[in-house]
Amino acid sequence: MFSTPRKRARPRFSLLTCLEHGELYFGSHAASLHPTADQAEALSLPPRVSALAGRLMVASKSLTFEPDDPDAPLVRMVLKDVPRPLIEWAASTHEVIGAGAGAGGFEIHVRMLAARMERYQPLRTIKLAPTVPALRFSLQHTRPISFVNLLNSILDLSMKPHDSAAQARLQQLHAESEQVSAVTFDQTALVDPLEAQLMQLRVQRVRPMLTLPGLLLLTESRLYIAEPACIECPLTHWPLAALERVVCRRYLLRDVALELHFRRGSGADGGRSDTSASSRLNPNDPETLLVALPSRTARDQLLETVQRTAWAVLGRSLPPPPEASLHEQTERWRHGLIDNFTYLLFLNDCAGRSLGDLAQYPVFPWVLADVTSTSLNLNAPATFRDLRKPVGALNEKRLAIFRERYDSMEPGQRFLYGTHYSAPAFVSYFLLRLAPELTLHLHGGSFDTADREFTSISEAWYSVLSSSSDVKELIPHFYHPPSASFLLNGRHLDLGVRSDGTPVGDVLLPPWASDATDFVTKCRAALESELCSSQLHRWIDLIFGYSQRGIAADEAHNLFCPQTYEADYSNLPAMDRRALESQVAEFGQTPLQLFIEPHPPRLAGASQAPLVAESELLAGLRAAAHEQARSVFIQPFIGEGVMMALMNEGMAWSWGAGTLSGEGS
Repeated sequence: MFSTPRKRARPRFSLLTCLEHGELYFGSHAASLHPTADQAEALSLPPRVSALAGRLMVASKSLTFEPDDPDAPLVRMVLKDVPRPLIEWAASTHEVIGAGAGAGGFEIHVRMLAARMERYQPLRTIKLAPTVPALRFSLQHTRPISFVNLLNSILDLSMKPHDSAAQARLQQLHAESEQVSAVTFDQTALVDPLEAQLMQLRVQRVRPMLTLPGLLLLTESRLYIAEPACIECPLTHWPLAALERVVCRRYLLRDVALELHFRRGSGADGGRSDTSASSRLNPNDPETLLVALPSRTARDQLLETVQRTAWAVLGRSLPPPPEASLHEQTERWRHGLIDNFTYLLFLNDCAGRSLGDLAQYPVFPWVLADVTSTSLNLNAPATFRDLRKPVGALNEKRLAIFRERYDSMEPGQRFLYGTHYSAPAFVSYFLLRLAPELTLHLHGGSFDTADREFTSISEAWYSVLSSSSDVKELIPHFYHPPSASFLLNGRHLDLGVRSDGTPVGDVLLPPWASDATDFVTKCRAALESELCSSQLHRWIDLIFGYSQRGIAADEAHNLFCPQTYEADYSNLPAMDRRALESQVAEFGQTPLQLFIEPHPPRLAGASQAPLVAESELLAGLRAAAHEQARSVFIQPFIGEGVMMALMNEGMAWSWGAGTLSGEGS
């Protein structure tokens, strides 16, 4: 079986499925495992295998070995389960396949292993008997003494998770490691050796649950990014001719990130650097590159250079940031020219929410409160959740408990809800079946306990109504029929068995839904209904606007942990800053506030059909903007009579009775 191994299409090791959340990755090394007969039996290997070639992946909490042979399991060793330091092992030449004279390795004593055969399988625990000797690995291109010293240092520091000095030293070791400090761009990787290089910057590439150091290179025709630690694709590039837009983003509450959208399929990696399916809604959505830079100044310099270079390549400017058309889109929504789903996606975009960052994932409302009826009545108010209230205030008895706790807190640090309505754990909870790598990452290579997984719509709804730690809203997939497969266990994942003996498979739907597509289609119909449309502006106030902060937020029972809101944290000490960033990365953050006055409601009937022609609406908006500019810049220099004359000539537009009106040309 091991003499002619099958070729595996995709590595089983990935930073998402094999490392714990927050674990530091130090790099990989060519190595061979030399199992004893007992070890081979425990790992289900043939008894006469003397050496198994593969790669060793070193991280701050674990050591993982992935054999080249696809019929041998991936093996993960957790460092906290290693009882003693590693020691060198001087191997003879014949023991090390493909090694030269003097090759050697190390021994590691473990009493417990975790193994898996497939990429999305939960890790299976294997206990080794005390009599089983240490595992022996030989190293092909790494000096054993250097490797042993590094791993013993990591082993020692990993045993002190609450020692700030030890953790700072671990961070320093990581920064000094070859995988990070030696990030250099291979000039031979340029598509055209003659293309002029404009900028080269160290960045952090942000993906769902994963941020890796990299080097960004901008040339006159392409954008490259090198990420040695990215297993799937350490180097990729996109032609600037495929650049569709670029927007500024926040990263861990700092305004230092940039998100670039390229036409799907234009990247050299064929989209492999999108490590999670959570980063797109549609198959043809743009390929996204989200990078965090050291400072806002560096980000702005990159933005300016990208815009200038894209102009030269495309012969036109890139689209303006979404917030530039906020007023226009609001009026288009009010008059029925765009639907609720499109408007909510737009507001999320304006507020810095991105499919590429789980701490700032687009947030959508729970709309339906009926999860038990056999048919869905979208004309009955009882079918709908009260969108005037945040989820945490939907249950009056629970709210009273939250308010009592709030009143006992110190002023300035008060909050009603200790959890947020949008956080990485909640996104991964909903996307368990579509993007299992997110949950595997959160739980150290395993899925959560079956009773805590997303198994039923009704259970999820009753949880947000009753639990003191669950006030989450929804994600866009609930209202996007092409994404309905997120409710199906299409990968046949082993998600466990609930305490009542029921195996976890597809999500259980309300009686009024015949299947997943029908469920999402009806959720979308509810979102677009007249009853929902008449209240949606109140929910927008809570999430993006007037009731997000201050007295209005207090009155609306809409107060979350103060550290989740946009603020200037630049003067925090480094240790406090790291603690804040860890909290934000785990618990999420509140969107940018887009409106400081109550959001206007959607006009009656706008959910059924547009109330005005788009050309008429846009012409009116342009005229109103023009008149506002004239009143600001001209009025101080002209008399009131002249201003009245201009208005009489039809230069001013006004909103009346909810419709656009005006005279003149």
